[in-house]
Amino acid sequence: LRKHVLSNSSLKVRHRVLLAGSLVFSRGLFAASAWPRLLGVEMTTIHAAIMTVYRTIATEERWRLSKLNDLEVLEKLDVPTPAVTLRIKRLRLFTTLVVRKVWRI
Repeated sequence: LRKHVLSNSSLKVRHRVLLAGSLVFSRGLFAASAWPRLLGVEMTTIHAAIMTVYRTIATEERWRLSKLNDLEVLEKLDVPTPAVTLRIKRLRLFTTLVVRKVWRI
């Protein structure tokens, strides 16, 4: 998947980001909205995993001696940081629970 889809330069970057979200992150971040608060090491691991996918899309892999830091890669792809991605997932779950009246404020 990485070689044939995510790093495929014939696809637009926006399409590769969407494919990563639907094919990779949907499985890797399954039920992330219900995860407890992550410890430093756990958040570092999640951050590194997400950034590996984003760096593949941006063709800025670490093993190719990329000169870009994480924030520059995120800006290049116009995507949120991994921490913000988890917050968005939690907010979506929260709004779903409130709308369905499962949890009252």
